[in-house]
Amino acid sequence: ASAEIERQNIDSELINQKERAQVTLHSIADAVITTDAQGNIDYMNPVAEKLTGWPLKETIGLHLSEVCKETNTSDNTSLHDVVEQCLQKGHSALGVSNLRIRDRQGKVSDIEQSVSTIKNKENQLQGAVVVFRDVSDTREMARQMSWQATHDSLTGLVNRREFEVQLQQLLDIARQENKNNALL
Repeated sequence: ASAEIERQNIDSELINQKERAQVTLHSIADAVITTDAQGNIDYMNPVAEKLTGWPLKETIGLHLSEVCKETNTSDNTSLHDVVEQCLQKGHSALGVSNLRIRDRQGKVSDIEQSVSTIKNKENQLQGAVVVFRDVSDTREMARQMSWQATHDSLTGLVNRREFEVQLQQLLDIARQENKNNALL
C-alpha cells in the first residue's frame, strides 16, 4: 500500500511539474517550438502560433520547414538550416542574424532566434527547442535611422557626409583596380 501511495505521489509531482512547465511556456513573450530529432514539431506555444499563423493542433508531426517558411536572407541561411545543423552536430546554436519567416498568411517577420538541443539522461539527442522573437519593428527603426543619418529629409538625396563617404569609396576602388571615374 505504501508503494502505491509513493507511486501516486510521484505521478502527482510529475503532473504538477508538467503543468508548471506548460504554464511557463504559455506565459513567456518569446515564441517556442520544440521538435523531435528529425525536426518534426511536437510543441508550439501561443506566441509561436501567432508568429507562424499555425495552430498547435495542426503542426504536431509536421516538419519545421513546413511551418516556418523563410524568405531569403543575406547569406541564405534559414531557421530550418540552423535547426538541422543543431540536430546533426548535437549542440546548441545561438542567433543567426537577418533571419526572416513568412507566416501562413504570407506576412514576413524579421526574427532573432536561438536553438538548443534536447538530450536525455544518457546524452542522446531527443530533439531541439527553438526560441525566437519578432524584431521587425526594431530592424525597421534601425533602417529608418540609418537612412535618416545619410539622407536629406527634405529632398531625399544623400547628405554631404554620405556623399563624401561614397566619393571616398569610389576613389579607393579606382586606385585599387586602376580605373577611372567621372563626377558630374
